[in-house]
Amino acid sequence: MVIPMGFLFVGGITFFLSKISPEAIVRKSRILRHQKKRKMDELINNIAKTIADQIVNRVLERVEQSSQSINVNNIGMKLYTTKQLCEMLHISKAKLYRHREQGYLRPTKYVGRTPLYDQAAIDAYLNNFSY
Repeated sequence: MVIPMGFLFVGGITFFLSKISPEAIVRKSRILRHQKKRKMDELINNIAKTIADQIVNRVLERVEQSSQSINVNNIGMKLYTTKQLCEMLHISKAKLYRHREQGYLRPTKYVGRTPLYDQAAIDAYLNNFSY
């Protein structure tokens, strides 16, 4: 069967018909859908690669930053836990927590939920605090 000349609209695609068989129209439609799918797959793959590259770069930056901070801590800064600080100052944990809440002493950093104090923070606490 041959379709006479004219225009045919199939699946969002307009075909100019010049005595084309229906099989040729279906074949052309499948080819165009395959080309669109392939372009979409390429686009999705490019986006995925870009996102993966950005994630890798961010992870590498964080690793470098953490290794630098570890080196700084290992070089010259000794950190004390709450228990060590209480023993060193001969005060109870309750008193240390109370002074922390009142703003007399601030932890230098936290490891998880554990506050750590460096010598400079302890010295500032001892110099500024008076009963």
